Amino acid sequence: MMAAPQLEHRDPVPALHLKGEISLSPPPWRLERARPADAAAIADVIRPHAERGLMLPRSESAIRRVIRQYRVARSGAGEVVGCIGIRPFHSELAEMVGFAVSEEWQGRGVGTELLVQAVDEALLRGFTRVFAMTLRPGPFLRMGFREVSRELVPEKIREDCTGCPFRVGCEERTLLLDVGVR
Repeated sequence: MMAAPQLEHRDPVPALHLKGEISLSPPPWRLERARPADAAAIADVIRPHAERGLMLPRSESAIRRVIRQYRVARSGAGEVVGCIGIRPFHSELAEMVGFAVSEEWQGRGVGTELLVQAVDEALLRGFTRVFAMTLRPGPFLRMGFREVSRELVPEKIREDCTGCPFRVGCEERTLLLDVGVR
């Protein structure tokens, strides 16, 4: 697989930076690759969502093992305020994982831009299909993902779902985006 491209922030025009206000100025955050030192902060962003049952928990050590898969949104002060991971399954299929934005940063376009950048990167890396399993499908549906049967991603079921403690009665929805053809 080719080297992952560097992410650059593209200013949304117009961008929703403050709840209810539209601005043409650059957002007060930037996107970048996660660093090993970000693992605890990523876990902190994910934790409140997991505690409310909105996503599966991820420990700092689990994140640290796959830190290269993650991108973060960082405030002007350097604080990690959002995250998303791109987990490859094979040369054509990747999963969006660990997608979360700190509550106080929601509604400012952080999640949308994280998702846009992750999909763009998946396309640049040659993946033709990207999927997510989520209890909150809204952002993915707005990006053009479509709901599908989880049987369309047997790789995920084989690697993760079989041993998942939430497998029985799982309410996660499987969303798929065909991002292109090679």
